[in-house]
Amino acid sequence: MIKHLMTAALLLPVFTHAAGPCPGMVITSRAEVSVSDGTSYQVETYYRSVEESVVSFKGPNASDIVSEGPYAWYRQGEKTGLAGETEKRFAIGHQYHAMLVAFDDIMVNVQPDPDITFRNESHSGHTGDYPFGGKISLIEGNQSRQPKGFLMLLPDETPIEVVLDDWRANEYGNSLPYQLTIFHGDRVFTYRYEQVDFDEGDAASFHQQFPAPGIGEITEFRAKQIALAIQCKDSP
Repeated sequence: MIKHLMTAALLLPVFTHAAGPCPGMVITSRAEVSVSDGTSYQVETYYRSVEESVVSFKGPNASDIVSEGPYAWYRQGEKTGLAGETEKRFAIGHQYHAMLVAFDDIMVNVQPDPDITFRNESHSGHTGDYPFGGKISLIEGNQSRQPKGFLMLLPDETPIEVVLDDWRANEYGNSLPYQLTIFHGDRVFTYRYEQVDFDEGDAASFHQQFPAPGIGEITEFRAKQIALAIQCKDSP
């Protein structure tokens, strides 16, 4: 399984992946982003599973885009509302470190791929179906255990190439990329990470960190999740 290969290669600690409302691995990050058009902003991410993923943009026009259970929703200022599959795909698609350590948890039908064109060169790697449409490939390094990046082929988008760089050991001794360069059409985005953390969380902590007032469907879904959380204590 690609997850085990990646875990061994990156010397990552073993975490329990989230199962519904039960406790599981949480990956959070914060990065400064500069764009080739001269703009810049800060972005934060939260990942516990495909059903609990958030990308947050900070600054004057702060906003959250959230994948939660079968829903997607957004928050911009005081305004919240339901969103669609495009936003769900967007929230999950920003979980680059999660895709490294849990590629086969996020993708479906992951297969070895010996011929992937990435940055105008042929590479080997693994390709899987991306939730809610498209495919993503994890590009292997030629003579290194560190992957080169991702090729993202998403619906209604030009190809997105993500180059992984500035690999460092974090406080746990894990080797992780702290810089990404994203090539998307005519624009280039450079992510410089200030923080990448691994922790543990459950549905209750997620609800507290990302409240969704005024969205009845989310309120009802969360009530069911909290009821199910009682069963977590009885799970092996």
